[in-house]
Order: sequence, then C-alpha cells, then structure tokens
Amino acid sequence: MTEMALQLQLQTQACHDEIGRYMVEVGAMIPRLTADVGRIGVGLNGMREDASLLVSSSSSASVAAVADGGGKDDLVVLSSLHSLRDNLLEARTILEAASSWDSTVASMYELLGSISGGGGDDADAAVSDTLTEEKASSSSASSHADGGDTSKVAPTANTQESAALALGKVVEALGKLEYGADALDGTPGSEERLEEIQSFRSKIEVLLKPMLLRALQLQATGPLSHCVSMYKTLNKLDILKVEYVKSRPANIHKLWYTFNVRADVSFPVWLSTTWYDACLTLITDERRRIASIFGDDDAPAVTAEVLHECFRPLTSSFESRFLAYTKSNSHDVVCDVYRDTLRFLSAAYDQVIGCQLNVVENIFVSIIQPFAPYLVENDSRYMAISLKALMDPIQSSGTNNNNGENKEAHDTYGSITDATQQLFPLVKMSLARYETLCCGCQAIDFINSIDAVVGEFTNELSIQISTLSASFKNDMNDSLDNNILQTCLESLKMAGMFLENLSAFGQLLQERFRSLLTGIDSSVKQEVQGMPDSLSTGEVGVMVARSVIGKKDEKKNIADLQFICELLPQDITKKLLVSSFASATKLGKACKRLVFDACVALPEKMLMSLNENYNWGENVVDGEDIMRNYSILPQAYITQVGEHILALVQALEPFAASEENVMYANKVMSSVDEVARESWMELVALMGCIPGQDDTVISSIIHGTNLPDFVQGIQFDQEEDDDNDSEDLDESHVFCNHWLAVVSTAIVGRLLERILRINYLGSKGCKHLAADLGYIENVFLALGIDGHPHHLLHHFYTLASTDLSKQIDILKSRKLMDDMDKIEEAIAQAESRFLQIQR
Repeated sequence: MTEMALQLQLQTQACHDEIGRYMVEVGAMIPRLTADVGRIGVGLNGMREDASLLVSSSSSASVAAVADGGGKDDLVVLSSLHSLRDNLLEARTILEAASSWDSTVASMYELLGSISGGGGDDADAAVSDTLTEEKASSSSASSHADGGDTSKVAPTANTQESAALALGKVVEALGKLEYGADALDGTPGSEERLEEIQSFRSKIEVLLKPMLLRALQLQATGPLSHCVSMYKTLNKLDILKVEYVKSRPANIHKLWYTFNVRADVSFPVWLSTTWYDACLTLITDERRRIASIFGDDDAPAVTAEVLHECFRPLTSSFESRFLAYTKSNSHDVVCDVYRDTLRFLSAAYDQVIGCQLNVVENIFVSIIQPFAPYLVENDSRYMAISLKALMDPIQSSGTNNNNGENKEAHDTYGSITDATQQLFPLVKMSLARYETLCCGCQAIDFINSIDAVVGEFTNELSIQISTLSASFKNDMNDSLDNNILQTCLESLKMAGMFLENLSAFGQLLQERFRSLLTGIDSSVKQEVQGMPDSLSTGEVGVMVARSVIGKKDEKKNIADLQFICELLPQDITKKLLVSSFASATKLGKACKRLVFDACVALPEKMLMSLNENYNWGENVVDGEDIMRNYSILPQAYITQVGEHILALVQALEPFAASEENVMYANKVMSSVDEVARESWMELVALMGCIPGQDDTVISSIIHGTNLPDFVQGIQFDQEEDDDNDSEDLDESHVFCNHWLAVVSTAIVGRLLERILRINYLGSKGCKHLAADLGYIENVFLALGIDGHPHHLLHHFYTLASTDLSKQIDILKSRKLMDDMDKIEEAIAQAESRFLQIQR
C-alpha cells in the first residue's frame, strides 16, 4: 500500500508538472493567436470595404444608365472587379503569411538545431547554444511535437553534405519569412518580425562562413556554387566574393617568398619568367572558374580583384626587394623590370575585359606602386651621374696637364673626344627611359632637366678646351707643331659633330613626342568610349603614367606636346634645348679659339717683343755707304712670322683633305673672324676708337672695308683677281683660305699695334721697318687670300718708306679737311702717333 501510495503521488506530481507545462505553452500561444485574429480582422475589414465600394459603384452605374437611357459603360464595373480581385489576393497573401509564420519559424529552428548539432566548429557550437535557449521559450508547434524537456535534446550528428542541404532549406525558409514580413508590413508586430528575421540572418551567416571556407579550401566548384546561391538569397554575395578573392592567390604568395636572393637567377629575370607567368596562369584559369561560379556578368570584376589580391599584400616586400636590387644596378634595370611589368598587365587585361575601365586603371596603378618614385622623378639625376663618370677622366687629366706636359694635354683631348662620342647615346637612353616610364607626361620638365644637364656638361668641356688652348699655345711658341695643330683642327670636327648630334637629337625628340602625343590622345578617347578590346604594352604605360603623374596638368601637358610637334626643324634646338645649344655654341667658340691660338702662338711671341728687342732708334750716319741702305733685309722676327704663315698652308691641308672633316668643321666656322678681333682691340684703342660706341668703325678697320678711300692701299691686279674669282674653289681650299685669312688678319693687327708702341723710330730703323713690312706684304701676296695684304698694312709700309717731311704733309692735308669721316679720324690718329715715334 505504501509503495502504491508513493507511485500515485509521483504520478500525480508528474501530471501537475505536465499541466504546468501546457499552461505555459498556452499562455505563450495566446498573444500570437491574438495577433493572428487581429490580422484576420484587418483582412476582413478590407474585404468589407471592397464589397461596399462594389455595391455603391454598381448602384451608381445603374442610376446613370437609367438616366442616360440605358448607357452601356461596363468599364466602371470591370475596374471595380479588378480592384476586388487585387484586394482579395492581397488579403489571401496576408492570411497565408500570418498562418505560416509560426510553422516556418519552427522549421527553421529545427533545421538550424540539426546543423549546429552536427557541426564541429566553435561558431556552430555558439549558434547551437543560442538556438537551444530560444527554442525553450518558443511556442512553435514543432516544439510541442517534440515533447519532453527541449533543453535536454542533444544535437544530431549530420554529415557536411546533409548540413549543407539543411542550410539551403533554412535559407529558402528565410526567403519565405522575408516575403511574409513584406506582406504583413503595417500590421501589429512588424518590428518583432523584422528583428526575428535579422536574428536568423546572423545565425545563417555564422553557419555559412565555415561551409564557405571548406568549399574554398577544397576548391570544389559544386559547393562554391551552392554557397553562391545561398549568399545571393541573403543579399550578401559581396562577402562571399571578398573571401573568394582572398583565398585564390595563396599559392602565388607562397611562390613569392620562395625566391632566394642568392640564387643563380637574378630578381628581374625570376620576376618576368617565373612569377609573372604564374600570376598570368592563375588569372587565366580564374576567369573561367569565376564565370562558372558567379556567372559571366560578375566574372570580369571578380577576376580583376583576384589580380589585385595577387599584388596587394606584397607591395612593401616588392618595394624593399626591388630597391635592394636597383641600388647596385643602373637605372636601365628599373626600366627593364617596369617594361616587363607593363607586358604582364597588357596580357592580364585580356582576362578582365568587361570590368569598368577606371577600376582596371586603379588596380594597375596599385600594382606598379613600387615604380611610382621613378615615374615622378626626372631622369636628370641619373643623367648627371652618368655624365660625371664621363667628366672625371677629363678633369683628372686636365689637373695633370697643369705641369705643361704635351702628352697630358693630348690625353685630355682624347678624353674630351671620347666624352662627346658617348654623350648622345646616353641622352638617347635617357629619352628611352622617359618614354617607358612617363609616356609623354611632364614633357617640358623632362626636356628642361636633360637640357640643363647636357648644357652644364658641355660648359665643362669648353672649360677644358680653354685649358688645352693655353697648354698648346705654350708648346707652339718656338715652332709649328703639326701634330698639335692637327689635334686642334680635330676639335673643330668634334664641335661640329656635337652640334650635328644635338640637332639630330632635337629632331628625334620631336619625332618621339609626336608618337607620345598620339598615345595620350588615344588614352583620353578610351576613357570616353569605354573598355577597349585590348591594351598594348604602350597603352598600359600611358594609362598608368597619366594616372600617376599626368592627369593633374593634363591640358597643359598636351598643349606642351602640341607646341613641340609644331616646331619647325630649324627651331627645335634653339627653342627646346636652349641651354644645350648655347653651350654647344660656346664649345664651338672654344675650339675655334684653340685652333687660332695654335696658329698664332709663334707670331704672337715674335711680335710681342718687337718694340723692345730690336734697335729701332738707329739713324743713318752721314757718309754711310748708300748701297748698304739699299741692301737692308727683313729682320729675323718678321721672316719667322712669314715662314710660319707659309708653313700653315701645308699644315692645314691634311685636315682639309677630308670632306667629312671640312663638313663638320664648317658647322662651327660662323663668325670665326671674331677670334682675330682681340689682336686689333689695342690697335683701334691707339687710333682713338671706343668699343661700344665706334663698333662700325672698328669693324671697317679690322676687315679693311672702306679703307682704300682714306689710305695708300695696295693696287691689286684686277685681271688676276677676276681669274681667281672665276676659279671653282672646293670646300677644302675655302676652309684653308678662311683660316689663313683669320690668322693673317690677327698678325697684321698685332704687328701694327706693336709698331705704334715703339718708343723711338730712327731713320735707319724706319728703313728696316719698311723692309719688314714689304716682306710680310709679299708673303700675303703669295698666299693669294681675300683681303690681304691688308690696306692698313700697306699704308704703314708707305709711311715707313716716305720721308718724314712728306709724312707731315700728308697728315696736315688730312687735318685741313672740314668734314673728316670717323674712319679718317682714326687713320689720322694712327699717322700722328707714327710721326711721334720718329721724332
């Protein structure tokens, strides 16, 4: 009896517990049932309103038909019927959503519970705990069907495949819930429904993440496609794309870090032949794979992101590795690697066609980020380094040349010649680097930087040539050294070739910039027209260069390129390479001065001591043998000068025999007469002329123009002159005659200046002077060059051969003239000084 009483008591307690649970469930169901009744009431009210509207519309139509004599306007009735149908459908949708909401929620809890119970991930366990707690308080029909204590239900073990199928059903059910929430929008409990949907979304995303990672790890197309469909339903496809893009280049990143710096293959070779090829293979495969997973529409954009992800995590490593390699290599290596990178991007572009052009451009710019400093920085620094390497041997030999050794001077000239031959290949390499890196952007900045560097280099060459001039001048003081003179003449050829190469480089600049302008115009049009079918290496380079350095001042840059392309050939060098052209002109002047100094070194030495080392004050002694006076011979100084001039004819011919030598030398022969001007400046000062005020008079005196009207000029044989003019002189003879005329003009100017500086000229000294001047005049006649003998030289010869009294009469008659020309005033000044040294 006691045992039976105890069992009865236990059963009674169990009944009370079960009744308590039922009461709790019923209490939880009452609010939901109330909400459902409310929703049904809203639907019925809508139907009542529609029925009333239909009745009133029918009545109005009947009255109107009777009033109009039986009108047949059935459109009103038809419209009302359509409205009624729409309202009934909406009411049915609301009722279906309201009736299925709880069952759908319950089924989702069951499915989520089964998935979380079978998973092994921490995220799945967390979702399982949450679901258990919420399910305990839920009043869903499925909870009641399970019976017993829900907190004691253990998770069911499922395979990954069954979990994926179950999760797919959950996602499908979530779509049904969202549809129902839209249908029930505006009814009581809308906010709670939205919160519940959001909660389900969070749980599904947590469960989807490990499934996605497993699919990505397995690289299986089927599971990935299944994940895509679920993420698309959740409107979270972007999350899946991000995870997909991150996972794909994993092998590429491993390959990057397998490179061994100490390996036999260099980094640029490994980069272009191994790593870029691996990246391109990956992108090509990914384009097909992505199309099958995400669809053809999304394939270009996702492929572009995969391409970006191949490089994005490696940017800093790329920069450090690239910088470490380029420190010990030339700037050309940078361009080679950059060119290989552009080729890779051109090939990769074929796999991202269909993506927006600005997106592709941004990805390409991020990929070439390690090269950006080289795009922004002008090439002038690297050019300066290269040119310094050329200049160091010249400066070193020039320093050694200070001791006056002839061999050192020749070594210096050899270094200068080598430097000029290597300069323009270096400049062309700089242009090629600019084309590769900048593609026409910042054109004027590049030209100015190269112009400045080349100009500075050429100025340094001119300084070294001037140093050589002083050295060679010292070596030529005693005799004419043909080897030195040939070296000096070769410098003219060098200067002419320099000017020719500078002009050719200017034309090359214009030609290349025309091509670059075409490339920039094409790139601008592509931005307007949209995605092109393909991009060449050059087009990729233009796109990247414009984005990095060009778009800020693109209008100005295009205008600069157009200005360069429209220049006339003869204006290119003068207007683009201003500093270089000025320096080249200066180099030409230095080389002309070098030749001139070598030619006049000996005559200058002999003439500079004319007024000091000879007995000019000697007079004729009464009773002296008159025949002796007629046998006065030219003095040694003037014969050495004459022999030097005659020897120059033979010395100039070997160089002038080459048409090539003369062709290049003539390019810098303009204004060569100016080098002889210095020898005349002291003379014209003694004649009362002031430089800057009397330049026209000074020029007439130096060149002998207009002088025959005022002096006792030499009478040339007109027939002989006509015969000489009729001869067709070749370039070789013209070149030799030109230099002989310059040297002769300088010698005449120095000779006359030194004569006027004689302290005292006696009668016998005057006869010696006349003999000297007559000798040098005959030398000039023998040469047969234009303008010589100089008219002023012959006038001095006439004065030296004339008695003192007649000289005084000539000067008096000249001064009696009322309107003396400025030239005549200068000649009178010279005559007056000549008289003074004889008294």
